[in-house]
Amino acid sequence: MPPSAFPAKFSFDIDSASCNDYVAFTTNLTGGTALSIVAFKNLYAGIIPAGACMGPTALFAYETQTNGGVTATSPVLSLLDSGAQIAYIEGGGGVGVLHVLRWNSGDGGTASAPVAVTSASTTGGGYTTCKTIVQSCLLSLAFANGAEDTGSAPFYDYQNDNLYVGDNTGVLHKFIGVFNGTPAEVIAGGWPVTVDPPEALTSPVYDSVSNNIYVGDAFGVLSFVKEAPASGVGGCLTGTVPCLGDHTVSTNSIEAGGIVDAPIVDSTNGTVFVFVGSDGPASGDNSAVFQAPTTLASSVEATVGLSATNSITFNFNPVYSGAFDNNYFTAPSSGFLYVCGNQITPTNLQNAALYRIGFNASGTMNPNNDGKRLDISQPVSIFSPSVATTCSPGTEIFNSNNGTDLMFFSVQNNSNLTNCGATITTPGGGCVMSFDTTSGFPSSVANSAPEDGGTSGIVIDNTVPAATTPQAASLYFTRLAGSACPTPTTGCAVKLTQAGFK
Repeated sequence: MPPSAFPAKFSFDIDSASCNDYVAFTTNLTGGTALSIVAFKNLYAGIIPAGACMGPTALFAYETQTNGGVTATSPVLSLLDSGAQIAYIEGGGGVGVLHVLRWNSGDGGTASAPVAVTSASTTGGGYTTCKTIVQSCLLSLAFANGAEDTGSAPFYDYQNDNLYVGDNTGVLHKFIGVFNGTPAEVIAGGWPVTVDPPEALTSPVYDSVSNNIYVGDAFGVLSFVKEAPASGVGGCLTGTVPCLGDHTVSTNSIEAGGIVDAPIVDSTNGTVFVFVGSDGPASGDNSAVFQAPTTLASSVEATVGLSATNSITFNFNPVYSGAFDNNYFTAPSSGFLYVCGNQITPTNLQNAALYRIGFNASGTMNPNNDGKRLDISQPVSIFSPSVATTCSPGTEIFNSNNGTDLMFFSVQNNSNLTNCGATITTPGGGCVMSFDTTSGFPSSVANSAPEDGGTSGIVIDNTVPAATTPQAASLYFTRLAGSACPTPTTGCAVKLTQAGFK
């Protein structure tokens, strides 16, 4: 999976662990019979009764390509049917395709030998009929405007059974009846909505409080689409709902590829965050975080180091989404946003670094990071063919059983930790790390493990105590480069325990 893509974990209960829990991965593999999506169950060794959950074992593994594309972005799972359906995008084949899969554990193949679904359909009615029979069913809906989608993952609205996804031409799509009805793209009444053509859109986020969908793009602009009903936050630029919102936030990050990760929307406090590798030459070419109210009528910027640019290739390191510590969820003014940015020395050396940003009493982000910095990769010269490493998105979990607050990030290469291959003079490889933020900014890495090429986005399952269920309370991701698992391959699904990386 790509750096900004996340596996999907079921169930959604942070207080329980079951042998039937599963984690699903898209694969980014090409070829008409290649593995498109795979899931594993029996995730927790030693669950009571002893040995009952030894695994992992394949729950299903399908090849689902319809137009020669790949399934690279994050999948989303259904809820009311206990996670029996998955929605994900196939892109790269000329036109984006929304797949909705109802898997069947009895016919799903294995990771090394995926199978085709029993029944495939291109209509919502055909898919709905298929689901009345115990078999695997696949719905494939090509985007109505014929546009491609290589970077926007679907966002599912569980309350209304709607799904939103962007495309490479700056258009936002809406699908209805996705898991619980008759799936279809809405192509009337203003949908799909043109946001910022011809710029590729990030993954969108629907906010049920403001009734807006927030999305970034490759030009570095954060926008919102105002969804029906007309009540909510913000207004229409023109016309009536659904419509493009009347305000945007420009991050000036076009030279660094724009906004590459989905926005973070804080519905409780009415704010939106985006992350960029560079805020543009006029602003000093800093890696930065932007916060705006859900109206997008204003914004505040905090920098997290200078932008990391390779002087040979002129490629910028992207900055992916950060994560809030647990105190933020009690009151923003008591917490922090942790972000992996860049550090550049006076001698033109670059490395990845962990920063944090605070908030004032009204929940507005401070205009500067708080000066705390932890270097998490070894410096390399900007004149080297290899640019300084890029981090994964951040993930946080607060464990109420022991009161610990942990952050997880990875670096793709140049690790500065010996167990990830570093020496005093030579940078190491990719490395996943945890940071204990319970008592404040960490002075060192809590745990680490070598991961070739770094990791995709990281997801959490639960906080069940190890004494109750060994191997529970874990995290999941894929490696980005080829490494042994146990034989050489181009990507590995990985599970590590949160506390000890075991």
